[in-house]
Amino acid sequence: MGQEDKNKKDRVFDMNAIKANANQEDKVVLAIFFIGLIIMLIFLFVFFISSISSAADSQMFAMNADVFDSQKFEKLMEKKTTKGDSTKEKSKEKSKDVNSNTGKIGNGNGNGYGKVIRGFNANEARYAEGDGVRLFLTPSRLIYRGDEGSVFKSPSDIYIDEERGEFYVSDSRNNLVTIYSLDGMPKFSIGYNGELIAPAKVMTDKDGRIYVIAGSPRKVKIFTYRGEFIEDFSFPGIKDGNKLEPVTMTSGYDKKIYIATTTAVYIYDENYNYINTFGTYGHGDKDFKAITAIAVDKDGTIFIADAMADPAIKAFSPKGKFIRGWGTHDPGPTNFSLPSDIVITPLGNLFIVDTLRQSISAFTTDGVYLGRFAGYGIGAGQIAYPTGIAIDKIGTLYVVEDGTRRIQIFTRYIPGNAEKKNKNRLSRQGVQKEASLNLPLKEGG
Repeated sequence: MGQEDKNKKDRVFDMNAIKANANQEDKVVLAIFFIGLIIMLIFLFVFFISSISSAADSQMFAMNADVFDSQKFEKLMEKKTTKGDSTKEKSKEKSKDVNSNTGKIGNGNGNGYGKVIRGFNANEARYAEGDGVRLFLTPSRLIYRGDEGSVFKSPSDIYIDEERGEFYVSDSRNNLVTIYSLDGMPKFSIGYNGELIAPAKVMTDKDGRIYVIAGSPRKVKIFTYRGEFIEDFSFPGIKDGNKLEPVTMTSGYDKKIYIATTTAVYIYDENYNYINTFGTYGHGDKDFKAITAIAVDKDGTIFIADAMADPAIKAFSPKGKFIRGWGTHDPGPTNFSLPSDIVITPLGNLFIVDTLRQSISAFTTDGVYLGRFAGYGIGAGQIAYPTGIAIDKIGTLYVVEDGTRRIQIFTRYIPGNAEKKNKNRLSRQGVQKEASLNLPLKEGG
């Protein structure tokens, strides 16, 4: 009997162990079920929010063609930019420069909103006074795709070839440079054959050759007009030129080629004959620490942006002599955090994009601050981490945004009748209009 009792106890113990294991397995299955349920709910929530966002965007944009609906935008602006002043005469309404996406009104400190303007109505003013002048740019098109339906992964730079009616966009994570018509239609891409690795900068010359800074270590790679690889630029006339690592470049009105490393600028003529070099690492006005962008105006003045040096923007003569500089890496609307690209407008002013400040600042070539367009956002008329900027001869502005992985095209605002009537008053106040972007300028600026 003692053995039977022992066997019974063992069987009871085994059954308890089986039940305990079953309970444990049930708990594990139940936990997995609830985890899966939570993940599914999160996914459905994200999908729901995305659907709402897409639906909202589709009300303003024809997304299939990435074309901005200007009529809806104007109606939106009419609702958001004016408000009657109940305490004053109706004829003296306030005009408010309003963010095109949110309708919020700010203090004009370059945070993407504007300041109340007195004495103008909505048809007369699309800019606001604040820390200078708040630029107003009218968004006309958003481009998210490259050739053959590829989606931008990390667009980094843009360059306009007026002669051929094209613009070029480098996409560093797609390892591509895509060529578009000026109206934003993709034509073709280069880089599918492995010639490009992380292209950062792009430009063309008078003969249509395409120059791309790419690879590791960085090189200037030269292609034919239709993307056939020719050679790496060897920096002729420079000892160990093939060891230099360029960071930015441009071609001037004089057909010269300007290529910069982080601390020096190298100048060549259209046939690659060496002309001049200037710049060293240092802390002086004429020295550099981390060059990020270069632009040349019609007079041959060379403008350089530096991510670390003060002043942040420096102007040099065609021979490389320091002329002036402005902006520091400090707080303030006239200063910079990461100036990443420069463009010369048709009237000869400078537009400078700052990636970290989410801004486009405007200056005269003498460094006089004219205002800025700023404010982080993903909607039309907002910008997110801009890295490149270009402008065509009629004033259409093209901005590369890495934060939204897109190209945003801004066109000029067409003045209304009220603004035309006010033209003489603006002239008497000592300003004229930047024909392309409604940028008020000083006479002779």
